[in-house]
Amino acid sequence: MQAAVEGSVSELPLPSARCKGLTPQLRQLCDSCLEPYGMTLSEMKLSFPRDRWFSRGNRATKIVPIDLQVTTDDDDQYQNRRKATLTFELPRGCYATMLIKTLTGVPTDGGPEGTSSENTNSTT
Repeated sequence: MQAAVEGSVSELPLPSARCKGLTPQLRQLCDSCLEPYGMTLSEMKLSFPRDRWFSRGNRATKIVPIDLQVTTDDDDQYQNRRKATLTFELPRGCYATMLIKTLTGVPTDGGPEGTSSENTNSTT
């Protein structure tokens, strides 16, 4: 399903039962993303408390970090190794963890925990 929308969608809606006007293709994509959690988009409703809700809106599918800079130096903890320090800004709602995993090639399993079973070490 991802290949069917890759390159053609610049943003996706935040998951919510209140999503209106979704194409069947996007609804199917949302449902397939929620499937590992045992949910569908239509089930994303909060009935209690009444003053709580899932946010509506869209999120960009591709983000370019702002002012990305990389410096390297000798590693303080591991002899004969180097370290890289990244500085950057991301738009509100973006996760630096996903950027680091993308840059370092660390896979994620995409499951409910959102962590990789192959590498659970944090990256600095």
